[in-house]
Amino acid sequence: MTELEAEVSRLRKELAEARLEKEILKMGLCKGAAGRYAMIDELRKEQGFSVDPMGVSKSSYYAWKNRKPSARKQKDERLKVAIRAAHERGRGIYGPEKIQDELADVEKVEVGIN
Repeated sequence: MTELEAEVSRLRKELAEARLEKEILKMGLCKGAAGRYAMIDELRKEQGFSVDPMGVSKSSYYAWKNRKPSARKQKDERLKVAIRAAHERGRGIYGPEKIQDELADVEKVEVGIN
């Protein structure tokens, strides 16, 4: 490979990385701060992506990463488990109304259908 071909190859790789960062930045801006942090987390696992191209400080990212789930998030997770359990008890054939009744009777949880 000549020196010129090596330079072209290097520039193509650099351009591809820049385009990827630009697309990632566009996607992250639409999702708000938590969305950007989650995207950074995924990209760090896949590609060793840095925090900087997303316009996020390292301290903010690590504060988000080490934060405990909110009370609402914990409650939602418990509800998901209860819904799955009710669905399993119904052998996977219960619809939303029946699952709602099951949650009220067995789990003592009042929920809406939607």
